[in-house]
Amino acid sequence: MAVTTNFSFTKLVGTDYAGYSTINVLIDSIDSILNARIPASATAASVIGRSAATAGATAAIAATSDGQVLRRASSVVGFGTIPQSSISDFVFTTEAARDAAITSPTEGMRAYLTASTVAAAAGDTYAATPTGIQTIYNGSVWVCVTEIGATTNTTGTTTSSSFTPTLTSGGTNPAVTLVTGTQALVSMSMTSSQTSIVNHHLSFAVSGATTLAAAEAQGTGITISNLDLVYRHISARTLVITGLTAGTNTFTLNYLTGGGTMSARFRSIVVKGIA
Repeated sequence: MAVTTNFSFTKLVGTDYAGYSTINVLIDSIDSILNARIPASATAASVIGRSAATAGATAAIAATSDGQVLRRASSVVGFGTIPQSSISDFVFTTEAARDAAITSPTEGMRAYLTASTVAAAAGDTYAATPTGIQTIYNGSVWVCVTEIGATTNTTGTTTSSSFTPTLTSGGTNPAVTLVTGTQALVSMSMTSSQTSIVNHHLSFAVSGATTLAAAEAQGTGITISNLDLVYRHISARTLVITGLTAGTNTFTLNYLTGGGTMSARFRSIVVKGIA
C-alpha cells in the first residue's frame, strides 16, 4: 500500500477493534495540527520557529546570505553575525583554562589570556610579562602573537671568542619564553665598547621545543677601529627567524668578541610568534 500524501494514516476497520471511532478522531486531529503547524512548503534556506520573544504562531526564519548563523540578538531569534559580546568566553586566565574549554580548536581561532603561565621574561630592568597576551591557533599550537620583551641596563664584560650568554657582572641576562609556530619575529640590541681593534657580535640562542645555537647569521656585529675604542656603539637587528619547532621556546641573548674585552650595556630582546 502506498502513502501518497503527508501525514496520512491507514485507519482500522472491522468490529473486532474496540475504540475504532476514537482512534480515528485522534489521528485526524493530529494530522490537521501538524499540517497547520509545519507547512508543506517553506521559505528557501530557512528554519521553522518563533523569532519574537513572545508566544505565538511559528513561521519561517530565513538566512539571507552565506556565512550567517542562527542566534538571538536584541531578543529576536534570526540569522546574522555574532556580536563581540557573545564571544567573551574566549577570554581565559591561563593556557590550561583555555585548553580545557576549547578541546578542538580550529585554525585561526583566537583566545586572550589574562595571566599566562607560559610567557615569561628574564631581565633586571624591564622584564614584566604583559598583563594579557593574544594567542592564535595555527592548526598545530596556540601561538603567542603579543610581544614579550626583556632588558637589562647593567654593564657586563666578556673575553669569550665563542657565543656565550654569560657576562661578568652583567646582571640578569635578557631572555624571553613564549609559544611560537615555526617562525618568530625577533628584535635585539645592545650598547657596547671594546678594548681591542676587533669584531664583536650580539646574537641569540633558542632552547625548549627548538634547539638553535647562537650564530652570526642571526645576529649583529660591529668592527671596532682605533678611534672607536673610546666610544660606545649600538648594535641592533630585527629579523624573522624560521625553522623553529612549534611549541614553547626560550630566546636568550648571546655575546662574542674577536679579542680583548667587550663591555656591554643596555641589552634588550623582544620576541613575538608568527601564526
